[in-house]
Amino acid sequence: ITDGSRKSVKLLTSAPDFRKGSQTISWDGRNADGAQVSDGIYDYTISIEDGVENSCAYSGKFEVDATPPVAATRQNLPAFSPNNDGKFDLLKYTIISNEDGTLLFSHTDVTDKIIASDVSFECRTDNPLDVVWDGWSLIQNNAPVFKFLLSPTDGRYRYWVYALDRAENKSKVVGGFSIVDLTPPEIKKL
Repeated sequence: ITDGSRKSVKLLTSAPDFRKGSQTISWDGRNADGAQVSDGIYDYTISIEDGVENSCAYSGKFEVDATPPVAATRQNLPAFSPNNDGKFDLLKYTIISNEDGTLLFSHTDVTDKIIASDVSFECRTDNPLDVVWDGWSLIQNNAPVFKFLLSPTDGRYRYWVYALDRAENKSKVVGGFSIVDLTPPEIKKL
């Protein structure tokens, strides 16, 4: 295995007695000194020679990625009122990851019961995704991607997001609270 500058990182085996058939060689991501290698692109070469000096070789590339992504989220309103009056009916969550992969979005109701768990969105590096909550559905690109079973009620709803990169490294969980306020104000006489 060699790094991007063609410097040898580790020789996995030089066993002289492989038998005919399929063989498996694995690598733990450590160099010859036992240290974890840095994230990056690596080259490998598999070469074999039989007992009468016939030989062949195969080379390829692979990526080492041991660094978790970073996810972030924000919402456009501190509170919204999804009552279809045309005023503050939609709450927009903007979610983002610093790596290609998947963003997973979860949501609770006012009792902190999970009502949406790990709703999945494909993401590209540093490309924000807008997910809209209308009180009944999560919407992306004007299409519902998840429908809630219950109508919204007044209260505080918790949401959170995390990212998985292509190597399945998981980010820290980030999130916050959204407030639903459907109750109109009252004017009382004194």
